[in-house]
Amino acid sequence: MAAELHGESSLMFLMAGTGVELSNPEFAMMVDERGLRGRILPVGEISAVNEYMNACDAVCLTSSWGEAFPNVLGEAQLCGLPCITTDVGDAALLVREDGWVVAPQDLGGLVAAVRELIMLPSEERRVRGENARARMVAKYSIKETALRFRSTLDEVLSFSRMKVT
Repeated sequence: MAAELHGESSLMFLMAGTGVELSNPEFAMMVDERGLRGRILPVGEISAVNEYMNACDAVCLTSSWGEAFPNVLGEAQLCGLPCITTDVGDAALLVREDGWVVAPQDLGGLVAAVRELIMLPSEERRVRGENARARMVAKYSIKETALRFRSTLDEVLSFSRMKVT
């Protein structure tokens, strides 16, 4: 995706994850083949996610498979960032109308979503990020999560007490 957007603006891509480092020869070769040195900042695995999120304008999750409840989207939205994601696991449920959801492995869709995001006025990007943050706090705070767990546990316990005849 970064290669497709290379010449369009002053976009910079912060990339994180296992092996996403220039010290990884395969990754470095991919970066060089696409002419992306200086346009990406590969940081490898990170633990202080919020510090990196606060340096970003948006977050893209480009997974093809294997996501359940992608924490990175929740963390990004809690930082007030709009998100672009592929439709894997619960990603669409998390991002909803305040972000963009495209089919897995749809490079054209991802590029179009990034283009749409960067064309938005900064105020609209800010509002989308604020709305996403408010939704995350309302639906996924520790308090709300604990209440849902409690409700589910109560249901299971009441079901197990029923007598089968």
